[in-house]
Amino acid sequence: WTFDVPQMKLDFAFKDADVTYSDTLMPVTGGRGRGSLDLGAETLDIMGDSAAIGDLTGSDISVKVTDLMRSAAGYVTIKLKAKGPMATALNYIAAEPINMGQEQIGIDPSKVKGVIEADLDIGLPTVKDVPKEQVKVDIKGTLSDIDIPGIVVGLPLSGGPLSLATEPGG
Repeated sequence: WTFDVPQMKLDFAFKDADVTYSDTLMPVTGGRGRGSLDLGAETLDIMGDSAAIGDLTGSDISVKVTDLMRSAAGYVTIKLKAKGPMATALNYIAAEPINMGQEQIGIDPSKVKGVIEADLDIGLPTVKDVPKEQVKVDIKGTLSDIDIPGIVVGLPLSGGPLSLATEPGG
């Protein structure tokens, strides 16, 4: 099949938007911002003022999806500032498909206290089962008022502020 993609652009605003993008991950709630769908360029751009995942808050949110009309060829980039309880962030990354839970990283979220404030830059292909090696996650942030029991040879890590950064490419 061949067909011409219509040259259509749609700009929109949203308020109190909820997005469930995975059956296993906490949904985005209370989203507010604006977006643009450009069928000719095959892109969706979303600029969010605010949103939440659980009790983590997000601001300065940018989501871009490319190659919308091509099967298994799209790519999504997500950039935002996030702030909230470390326990919520750990619970979020423990769920499939991220699967970075207590068994993998050795931290029990139910015993963790503290706040994470970070800039996130995430990129991944828009396919159903995304291979982990194709997911890019860059985090730069600060941990404060933390208490993580038994993190190093049975000893706690507490206090802060502490800097947090992932290796390039996540």
